[in-house]
Amino acid sequence: MQDCRVACISTRRFRFSKKKRLERVPTAGVQHECTKRAAAYGLWGIWSLFGPQLFADMVDVTFALGHRFYEMLSQANDFQTIHEPQCNIVAFRYIPQELRDAPPDVIGKFQLDLRRDVIQSGEFYIVPTSANGVGALRVTIINPLTEARHLESLMETLRQHGRATLLKPATRAAKSL
Repeated sequence: MQDCRVACISTRRFRFSKKKRLERVPTAGVQHECTKRAAAYGLWGIWSLFGPQLFADMVDVTFALGHRFYEMLSQANDFQTIHEPQCNIVAFRYIPQELRDAPPDVIGKFQLDLRRDVIQSGEFYIVPTSANGVGALRVTIINPLTEARHLESLMETLRQHGRATLLKPATRAAKSL
């Protein structure tokens, strides 16, 4: 039992911890990591109550939302779709009129700058990707309660932040190349 206690006391430095070592707090005789197994209880409970069809429906709904977002982007003249999605992941670029004739590296950098600005605003979280070596944006729709109005709001947010990004000196200088 003593060996177990020694093994369970952490002396590692944690990434964001200012202290080099955790203090030994005698809250229990032995500490075990048990959150991983406990996390499965929520899944088990929902599966028990609603069955597997609920999960199948959630997948179908999010896949349909991914395709709906693709259609919305395709109809907008300031967005470029990268592919027709086969699931709930959609890759695209926002390309305002001012950047239509810009070189690919400028368009790619603009996508990264736009992503940073949107994330810093706290309105949406999108991830970067690239297609054919040019930066792009990627969205994974996970919440089955997402509606078309949320997707429209994302597009409008990208437009608003895109206009602001275009006004920044670094973007203006790159655009003039």
